[in-house]
Amino acid sequence: MRHPYMEYESSELWEMIKSSIEELVENNDIELQTPIEYVVGYICKNISSTNMPVRNILQELYSNKITEDDAYELMSKIMHDIENGLYEQFRSAENRVDLAAAYGMNNYKWTAYCQAAPLSVIAQWRYNGWTDKCCITNEPLDYIKYHWLVKEYAPGKYGLMKLT
Repeated sequence: MRHPYMEYESSELWEMIKSSIEELVENNDIELQTPIEYVVGYICKNISSTNMPVRNILQELYSNKITEDDAYELMSKIMHDIENGLYEQFRSAENRVDLAAAYGMNNYKWTAYCQAAPLSVIAQWRYNGWTDKCCITNEPLDYIKYHWLVKEYAPGKYGLMKLT
């Protein structure tokens, strides 16, 4: 069916909203008087015009709603959607995309991600607190001031290594 919201149909957001509405209809919680494509599309359009992250991937990962592989797959789908013109609110006047914001990360989490910290580790840091010690020297470290690198200091164990 043709409708004015075709651009959203292949997005992760569309799938999530549509399945939620279908579940509400199936449970007799709501009745649709309008074709579902129009309702889903309208909601997608409104959500896409906000600055909220597309998905709170780290929260979903931390609460075991998704696996780490699922998290990486979601990030890939969001990137695909951005490349196809969705989520313009994350695009600057210079045509740069704020991926950190689209993924629900701040600059510290994004920096750790870009330094190859696994998403599960970043999620732990977000919800359990960032370390305040260098993982190599045990010296005090303030992650907010940067001067650190992500370091795998033992198999599967990650911390921040202080740069001096």
